[in-house]
Amino acid sequence: MAYCNPDHIPQLAIDKARLTLVNDRRLDSSLGLFTQSEECHEVSCEARNTYHFQEGGSYAVFVQVPNNEDMECNLVPLNNPTDSNIRVAICTNFSASGQQKVLCLFVFIMGTALILSFQSQLRFGAPKKTMLWKILRRSLILFALGLLINSHGCGDGVDMSQFRIPGVLQRFALTYLIVASIHLLFSSSLNNSQEYGRFAVVWDIVVFWPEGLTHVGFVMVHTCITFLLPVPNCPRGYIGPGGDDSHGLYANCTGGAAGYIDRKVFGDSHIYQSPTCKEIYRTTVPYDPEGLLGILTSCFLCFLGLQAGKILFVYKDWIQRCWRFFTWGLLLCLLGGILCKFSKDDGWIPINKNLWSLSFVLTLAGMGFILLLACYLLVDVYKVWSGAPFYYPGMNSIVLYVGHELLSGQFPVAFDVPQTHAAQLAMNIWGTFFWVIVAYYLDFKKIYISV
Repeated sequence: MAYCNPDHIPQLAIDKARLTLVNDRRLDSSLGLFTQSEECHEVSCEARNTYHFQEGGSYAVFVQVPNNEDMECNLVPLNNPTDSNIRVAICTNFSASGQQKVLCLFVFIMGTALILSFQSQLRFGAPKKTMLWKILRRSLILFALGLLINSHGCGDGVDMSQFRIPGVLQRFALTYLIVASIHLLFSSSLNNSQEYGRFAVVWDIVVFWPEGLTHVGFVMVHTCITFLLPVPNCPRGYIGPGGDDSHGLYANCTGGAAGYIDRKVFGDSHIYQSPTCKEIYRTTVPYDPEGLLGILTSCFLCFLGLQAGKILFVYKDWIQRCWRFFTWGLLLCLLGGILCKFSKDDGWIPINKNLWSLSFVLTLAGMGFILLLACYLLVDVYKVWSGAPFYYPGMNSIVLYVGHELLSGQFPVAFDVPQTHAAQLAMNIWGTFFWVIVAYYLDFKKIYISV
């Protein structure tokens, strides 16, 4: 096996590269590409990079090594271009590959919507027992829909011995159940911050403070488990992809503590079998990006979205709201950057979507605050944009998500097109446009389906 790190290769900018065999090393300084492996003579040698759980920008170089002569090799994207995602609104996306991913900012905005709904119910005197029942009902429906999606494609019936239990909607269901229940426990009707005197400046932080401490506790538990839990035959605190990473020393350590917990709780057969790292690192153990440990940080992301909602209720002046959105967004992005040392792999806690790492959640929440600020200014303050067309998918988000999952790869959403970026991009754009049309039609007919 060969390893390389083509960090300096611009994406799709080079079609061919000339490599020179120097003993058992192949080096091309102009590309910044370095490969070290056993000698390969008259055979195909596969060069793989050493990224950690990155989902895009990864390349493989397939070469023929004819003795000690120069040779040409094609530079091809490792990730199939059908893995591209074109996302609509905050809650739905289209992917032609079947590896559907939901934009994680949905978790953030779910927290914001949560406090808007709760405050409305509390002000109308809704009993907390009734609100708790609604929380349980919605969580169960989301979880059941997630299981339904996991069973999609089993034409001969579901093999329960291989049935995947975790999933995207299952993660949303558990996150909503936890965050909403905690908020219901500590919440009451919010009033204007001016009523709280010297605490008015920080009232959005102080209000319901036990709730905030609870979620900070979740983060501490997540961090301790990630870096302190002993995982058999793996270094403590390992968060890499396993497989061929580190020359195969930690082949069965995919996902570190997060992967280990899921394999122990669910079993190897009931979690995701094809993680994104499998294609790059040829991993042999399954890993589920929607596993149990990541629920703790997804709850924290949802809480930060809820924090944005508190700002809307506590502060009535638009300038105060904007400054707080901007400050929260900037500080969270900086904190996430510090944890990852503003690098791809060398930080204390790298930004990693598959692990739902703390740096990933903080950076994503920071982006959420900034995007919310932009939308607030454009839609509510200056009124230069109505929110269309993103408004329409947001009104029936669960319908569009489930629909695109069930129709992924099916007519009229997807077609068999050439494996080129242009063709795949065109099909992805069409898939997105198709679901926007569906959303617009539902809105036109005043059909709104929620859970």
